[in-house]
Formats: sequence, structure tokens, C-alpha cells
Amino acid sequence: TRSEMAIPLKLQGRVVGAVDVQSNLPNAFDDDDIQVLTTLAAQVSVAIDNAQLFEQSRRRANEMSFLFDVTTAAASAETLQLAIQNVASELRNSLNALSVSIYLPQTYLNNDDEEVTILHPVALAGSDQPLSELSEVRLDSSNSLIADSARARRSTIVDDVEERGDYLPVVDGARSAIVVPLSSGAQQLIGLVALESGELAAYDNDTLTLLLTLSGTLSAIIQNQQLLEQVQETNEQLRELDRLKSD
Repeated sequence: TRSEMAIPLKLQGRVVGAVDVQSNLPNAFDDDDIQVLTTLAAQVSVAIDNAQLFEQSRRRANEMSFLFDVTTAAASAETLQLAIQNVASELRNSLNALSVSIYLPQTYLNNDDEEVTILHPVALAGSDQPLSELSEVRLDSSNSLIADSARARRSTIVDDVEERGDYLPVVDGARSAIVVPLSSGAQQLIGLVALESGELAAYDNDTLTLLLTLSGTLSAIIQNQQLLEQVQETNEQLRELDRLKSD
């Protein structure tokens, strides 16, 4: 290179790139070349902006479709167990995950009459192993990323599971993961979703934002289904009491 000409790509006062032209001859460019390249740069700037707007619109359309599909899969189920399993399967397919596991909290009294909350696995997609083989997680565990995320209601992205001694992969071959708690407006823990990938650093802030957007809807669906099943169970008990009274 003996001479060079560079023109910024500007759009509404914002620099979106640059055009750089080089020559193996000295003094190869003059004012006419600058004028031509400036005109071209303006057209390229508009093309880049249009392409970025199109990409943003397409991404948002895909996100809306994803949210609709997952919500529909959950809302169309007749039972809570089926709703959660549908969500796990839809998340795995839509986000290309290696596995998706979903936990719900359960509280009981220990031998000292103290309340203990555990995260119980209720759905798994991406593995043939039975749910009974998945480890329950005590909420007060001191060396568990899942427990920490659930307690703090804080999502966590794991770029490399081998570098985290506090995370136990659900399936073999998992290289990265993302953990998202599900909570109500009052910060009540409703559940927790964990996704794993066979690639390193597979999840970023875009994935996190998408899952956080979904978490509010999933929390409401889970709570509504739990309430419905409680009402159905209560009605069944009342019918049994009425039958016993009649007898």
C-alpha cells in the first residue's frame, strides 16, 4: 500500500462503520474520488441500517413466536405435571438445548420441627433417565449454584460447567448452562428452570432476557394450575364427606 483513503459511514450523526480504499500507487486518490466514495458511503450506511432494522424485527418476531409457543404448551395442558413437561420439551426444542430441567419447591418439617424447603425435579427433557434419579436440592445448601440462584431469585449463566464446582450437570456432555428462578411479584419462589448445552458459552444476555420475559407468564400458569388442582382436590374431599354423611 502506497496511498489510502478512508471515509466514515455515518447515519443521523452516528458512525456505523467505515470504508477504506488502498492503492499500490502513490497519490492515487483526489477530491473527485473522495466525492464518489462519500456518496457511496451514504448509500452503504442506509443499507446497513436497513439490514440491522430487519434483523431486529425478525429477531423480535422469533422471540414473540417462542413466547407464544411455550405459553400455549403450558396453558393447554390438563394437569400441572403435563404443563411443566410441555414447557421443558418446548424450551429444549426452541433453544436447541441439550437438556432442560424444571424444579418446584416443597416445604416440610424436619425432626426438629423446622421448616426445610427443597427444590424437587418435576420435568426433564433431553434425557431418558427417570426424574427419580435427579438430585433434589435443599434451598439452604451452601455449595449449590441452583440453591444460591433460587434463594437470591437471581439468574446465573455458566459459560463452562467444568469451572464451577458448585454446579452438577444434569446430563453427560453438558458444557454450559443457564439457571433462571421463577418467582411471583411478591418474590415468592414458584420454581426454577435450568438449561444445558453441549457447547461452551452457549447462553448470553439475549437468552437470559428471553427467559426472564417468559418466567413471569410461567409463574402465573404454574400458580393457577396449582390452585385449580387444590380446588379439585378440595371438591373431591367434600363429595366424599357428603357421601359418608349420607351413608
